Amino acid sequence: MTLIVSMLVVIAAALAAGWTGLENAALGIPVVLGLTWAAARLRRSLHSRAGSGEYPELAYEDPPARRMVAGLVWGALLSLVLALAFHVAARVPLYRAVADLHGRQILSDIETLERLHEWNAIVKRLSGPLPRRLSPDARRILIEKKMNALIRGGESNSNAIAACGQFREAKELGLAEGLDTSLAIARLDVCAERSRRRSLPPGSRAEILRIERDNAGGMAMIGVQLTDGANRPIVGLEPTDFGAAVDGRPVSVVRADVIDKLPARGRRLAIVVDLAAPERIQLLASAALVAGSLAEGDAAELIFCGESAVRASAPAGDRLALLKMLFRAGAAPACSLPEAIALAAAGLHGQAREALLIFAADHPIPDATAALLAECGSPVFVVQMGSSAGELRRLVDNGGQLFLTDSVADRASFEARFRNSRPDSSTRYRLIVAAALAPGTRISVTVGGENAVNAAAHFQER
Repeated sequence: MTLIVSMLVVIAAALAAGWTGLENAALGIPVVLGLTWAAARLRRSLHSRAGSGEYPELAYEDPPARRMVAGLVWGALLSLVLALAFHVAARVPLYRAVADLHGRQILSDIETLERLHEWNAIVKRLSGPLPRRLSPDARRILIEKKMNALIRGGESNSNAIAACGQFREAKELGLAEGLDTSLAIARLDVCAERSRRRSLPPGSRAEILRIERDNAGGMAMIGVQLTDGANRPIVGLEPTDFGAAVDGRPVSVVRADVIDKLPARGRRLAIVVDLAAPERIQLLASAALVAGSLAEGDAAELIFCGESAVRASAPAGDRLALLKMLFRAGAAPACSLPEAIALAAAGLHGQAREALLIFAADHPIPDATAALLAECGSPVFVVQMGSSAGELRRLVDNGGQLFLTDSVADRASFEARFRNSRPDSSTRYRLIVAAALAPGTRISVTVGGENAVNAAAHFQER
């Protein structure tokens, strides 16, 4: 009876001390019972020695009721002491091993979202109050993860106003928690600079056409093409309307020269089509829209994804040949998408006029495949079957975009981006920036204040 009562007392004391899970009480039960058993053995030893005449003053016999009450008191006192020690002394290793179980689970969830670049999902996951059972170290790590997600989410946000709001929230969070806010402050400085730039028309686009370097003088030249939503050139911009960064580090734009009515240069596209997708015809039709928008000087190659990847190409500007190959493509029992992507990426060299377009159902994406596209330097656009983003979103990189076939807005955005997307003429700005470039360096350019647009490319030695 004393044993059962002591167990109940341990559970009650643990809950009273502030633990909300029985796993902590279960940890304390064997410890307290062990101490209670040791105390009982000591008392029995003393009574035995008293009976032998060694300690006559202890020679008495406790009635059963008194023994039960004594066991209850011992169990209550020891369990309360143990519960308070575990609960208050958060630095005890045994406490950390048990009390931070929930914190480790949250951290595991956040790290999974980080690998998927789901920055907004991380912020939402950590927006509510954190569990009060977290250790100080776990709480600090999660706050740092939220701050980093706010900054990374702002960097990938095409809405300049919303992005600056995320940077400001990251700074306030860091100041409140005593964290390093230098990165958030640097991003806010860019926002302040952007607010002084000229606004661009809605739907504007920027594209880096050429990158050259003069390392002797520590300068680089970047050719940037700008068009509005109707594919008309944008003129009248000043150097202060541009921002540039090298591998994420802001650099100053020394000069911006404009060249009007520059003939548009040819594009080079790699198009991957999943022939095993349930709605293969819809994917082929979307790919045909892109093929039909090609103009003289444009080139494209098709990679059909079946049980193995097959490459097909046509002469530059031969839209009819490409359309025939698309419409004659038959169904396949399976699609080896990583193999098809590797085949397509092998033909890309990080040039600004190149792009990779992937039309597929959702597939598991190995980390090596996502890393390969991130390093190739060319924009990656993905058209995915369905209404919700899956693993394929990991492939979008270098200024690309994900489009969902079941989303009306995404379909309209895709058609606006790729139907007749090649202007007959454009305005190119030649930017001179203070930066020494190495092969593989990532160059990013931001243009305008409100409705700002971004473009990125990797520098390759010619």
